[in-house]
Amino acid sequence: MDTLVGLAVIAGIVWLIASSGAPRRPPGRPPIPRPRRHRDNAAGASAARRASQLARDARGGPGRRLLAAAGITTRSAARDQRTAAQWQSGAVGEQLTATILASIPGIHVLHDRALPRGKANVDHLVVTGCGRLLLVDSKLWSGRYRISITRDGRLLHGTHDRTKSLNSARYEAEQVSAALGGVPVGIIIAVHRAPIADGAITTADGIRIIPAAALPDTIRALSGRARPSAARRLAEQADRALPPHRHN
Repeated sequence: MDTLVGLAVIAGIVWLIASSGAPRRPPGRPPIPRPRRHRDNAAGASAARRASQLARDARGGPGRRLLAAAGITTRSAARDQRTAAQWQSGAVGEQLTATILASIPGIHVLHDRALPRGKANVDHLVVTGCGRLLLVDSKLWSGRYRISITRDGRLLHGTHDRTKSLNSARYEAEQVSAALGGVPVGIIIAVHRAPIADGAITTADGIRIIPAAALPDTIRALSGRARPSAARRLAEQADRALPPHRHN
């Protein structure tokens, strides 16, 4: 009887492999890192929750787990693993940026905030000491490729087109401004790891793309005469209008 059960299990594995066209897991492939837990108002909280959810999806039901035990990953499981890793990378980038922002005196910072409409979120909102509002978007991109911008305004990471990141930041800034009664919103894209052509890039419409390590100097350069009361009022207004994001 035990022999028959064993043969049935093997036959099931073979059938699943044939039906899914599943490639074997590459030797030495690292597992998806376990996302860290975060409070709702912490940097990277929603991205970490999404990564955790996708990692669970990647493990899947009994069929996927049986195949994984045999060292086999289906195409759909591999896709879920890649997506989970991307979300986890985003969460880590936001955490790294939050650490840098915490070192800058005289500013107010809100992390991982929901927009009035849609499912998108803002990584970081910074109110400078003079009451200027800045949207800071974190990016953790491979250091193997340089970031550059084309004459027609496309953002490239090596040969990969990242212009969508610019458009997303523009949309988020518009939504934030509208939620706060038309307050101007500057945009900074803070990049971890990937080198940037000429050290920094400013687009035609004023978006600053900088190494994350340059955030303190950049924010200081954008800050004028301190207006503590005005800065505090704007930070409180933003806190009320843009609650912590909860990704479903």
